[in-house]
Parts: sequence; C-alpha cells; structure tokens
Amino acid sequence: MDDLLKSMVEFSEQLSALQLSEEKLGLFTAVVLISADCLGIEKPASVEQLQETLIQVLQVHILKNYPQETSRFTKLLLKLKDQMMGCTEEALGIRGRVICIER
Repeated sequence: MDDLLKSMVEFSEQLSALQLSEEKLGLFTAVVLISADCLGIEKPASVEQLQETLIQVLQVHILKNYPQETSRFTKLLLKLKDQMMGCTEEALGIRGRVICIER
C-alpha cells in the first residue's frame, strides 16, 4: 500500500473513532476544504474568516453534544491540522503546487 493510501486509511480510522455525527463531519470537511492557503485566492482574509466561523460552529456543536469530553474538540483540531498538512504535502510532492477549487 502506498504512503498516501496508508495515511488516508489511518486518518479515516482515527476520525471514525471520534464518532462524529453527519453534521459535525460535514463541518469538519468544510473546514478542511476551505483554505486561504491555496494559490490564486483573491480574498484570503474572507476565506480565513469563513474557515474560522466554521471552526467556531464545530466547537459549539461538539461542546454542546459532548460536554464531559472536553478533549474531543482538541483531538478534532489536531486531526484537522494533520489532514490539511498532509493534503498540502501530498499535493506539493505529486504536483509541485497546491490546486484548489475556485468559484
């Protein structure tokens, strides 16, 4: 199994262990996909603000549904950082640049 596939499987297993609802998984996915670090973004500050808002909404949802598990949001943020770094590194290694979807 190549490194990219292996890291994707490991990430999926670790994310699954957090037992997120569909809503929380959707928010997490949106945060990963919306990044101001992509090349060609015309208004990176707007993108950063949108990403920050999504992170705050995700935090509220997690803390509301898991008030006794205060580390759950922290773990998710670490996964978020790992996923974004991994995607960027893979994109740079494979393509030589990061490709993002623009509207």
